[in-house]
Amino acid sequence: MLFCSDNGAERMAEQKLTDARGKVIGFIKDSGEKKILTNSNGKVLGSYDPRQDKTYNATGGLVGSGNQLSSLLR
Repeated sequence: MLFCSDNGAERMAEQKLTDARGKVIGFIKDSGEKKILTNSNGKVLGSYDPRQDKTYNATGGLVGSGNQLSSLLR
C-alpha cells in the first residue's frame, strides 16, 4: 500500500510516497507536462505523460497506457 503527501510547492508539485510503516519509498514530481517517479535516493524510475496517457520506464521503454508509475516501485 502506498501513501502520498503533497509538499505544497508552487512551482513543481511533489508527492512523497511512503509504505505502511511511514518509510519514504519514492517521490512523484509533477512539472505540469509530465510526472517523474524517483526512488527515495532520487534515482529516476520512470515517467507518465498525461497528454499521451502513457507511462515509460527510466530508459524510455513503454510500460503501458494510463498512469502506472506505482508499478515501477519495487
